[in-house]
Amino acid sequence: MVPPSTRLLLGDRMFYRLRRASRQWLAQSDFARILATPPVSTIDDGTIILSQVQKRDMEMYLVAGKSFALHAGFGRFYVLDDGSLTPEHHAQLRQHIPGISIFGLRDIAEGAGPVGGIFWERLASVVKLAETRYVIQLDSDTVTLGPLDEVKECIRANRSFALMAGSTSAIRSLADAAAASRENSGEHIQLAAEKRLDEIDPAI
Repeated sequence: MVPPSTRLLLGDRMFYRLRRASRQWLAQSDFARILATPPVSTIDDGTIILSQVQKRDMEMYLVAGKSFALHAGFGRFYVLDDGSLTPEHHAQLRQHIPGISIFGLRDIAEGAGPVGGIFWERLASVVKLAETRYVIQLDSDTVTLGPLDEVKECIRANRSFALMAGSTSAIRSLADAAAASRENSGEHIQLAAEKRLDEIDPAI
């Protein structure tokens, strides 16, 4: 029998997916307008803008990528194809973002981590690319609306940064984060890692 907490979690995920799918369907005509816009200019200045893209998010990714390029004025775009993109999708990406580099899951070093949907292929890609470049991981469900001066300063200083998840987000201790994660019965690799955050030596 499935515990009540797990049933609640599964229900939340189902409604989240339904809500996301309905919103995406309603916005399709808006996303499609990106196809009529001209290609963006990019600069291979040592910075990589990395995204993992799937077929259903193609137009949404173009909005994210092209709006970022418009305001950034720096960086070379890399796309990690999750396996669902067709040669036509690749051609479309190259048309709208000249110079873009496209690679697949199979291009990630074998043995870099577990397979089967429980490993962050993006993370493995970031770690590999970051050996020689500054890497920004750009989600497909974002829109850049203004200047990126703070991001540019982070690149200049070779300093990492992350966006907060929302207005209610807050910085908390590793112990508090681990305790909160342990209240979740899920077994996703992110939750498994978060549940052990308090095992990290703060001195490292």
